[in-house]
Amino acid sequence: MSACLVPLHHFQVVAHNKDGWFLLGSSALTGKIWDGRLSVFSDYDDYLQCPNLEMISCDTQSGVNDALWLSDEGCLVAGTDSGCLKVYRLKQKTVDDAETHVQAHDDVIVGVALLAGGNETIVSVGLDSKVVISSIRQERVLHTYRVCCVQVTVMLC
Repeated sequence: MSACLVPLHHFQVVAHNKDGWFLLGSSALTGKIWDGRLSVFSDYDDYLQCPNLEMISCDTQSGVNDALWLSDEGCLVAGTDSGCLKVYRLKQKTVDDAETHVQAHDDVIVGVALLAGGNETIVSVGLDSKVVISSIRQERVLHTYRVCCVQVTVMLC
């Protein structure tokens, strides 16, 4: 594909990996459904050359609200509007759905993070008032915690 993201897409996530790859996750309301797109650029300068760039991208069946790179080369996890954690792998000029997924939430996933000390355990937060710890390798939920209030503390150095 040789064009920028469709202007109707709302950017939800930006993530970099240690090799300098740049990921954009987005969602859009098309018709009666929300869909999404994952787009990967080899570096930030490539993104600035839009619309005349070759990017690696794929359309998703639900919006992408948050995503992160796994330490496996070319592998990422996306938290979606459907409450599912999905693993994608970079292939030549595409992003392939690796058919690894965990139905972690009953509502939209709004945040994902790696659990410290591992590459397969994901912590996700959803609009269903749950914090879920999932194993990507085992494709299952390990623990679910119901929350009623979250406090965010920002420390400035």
